[in-house]
Amino acid sequence: MVIKRKEIIEKLIIPLFDSLTWHSKKYLDYCDWKSILNLLRRKMGLHYLPEGKALIERITQQMNNYRLSSSLHSRIKQTALLEADITKLLSGPSNYEIREA
Repeated sequence: MVIKRKEIIEKLIIPLFDSLTWHSKKYLDYCDWKSILNLLRRKMGLHYLPEGKALIERITQQMNNYRLSSSLHSRIKQTALLEADITKLLSGPSNYEIREA
C-alpha cells in the first residue's frame, strides 16, 4: 500500500507511529523518514537545493541495513552532526521566491 495524501500521513500515520513504543533500530529509521518528510513537506523548496539533496542522501545512507554494525557496507554517520545539519537547513531561508503580481 502506498499512501500519498499528505493529510493521512500527517494526521493519522505519524501520530500512530509516534504513539508506539519501539524496541528496535526501526525507530531510528522512522526518525530518519520523518526528517526527510519534514524537509519535503515544508513549503520552502529546500529539497531542490544541492544542500537539501545532499542532506537527504546522507539520511538515506544511514537507514535500514546500513545502520547495522555487521553490514559490510556500514555507513553509520555521526547522528549529532546530521541533526545539526538538518536543523541548520530548516532554519535558513526558503528556496522559493515570492513575487508580487
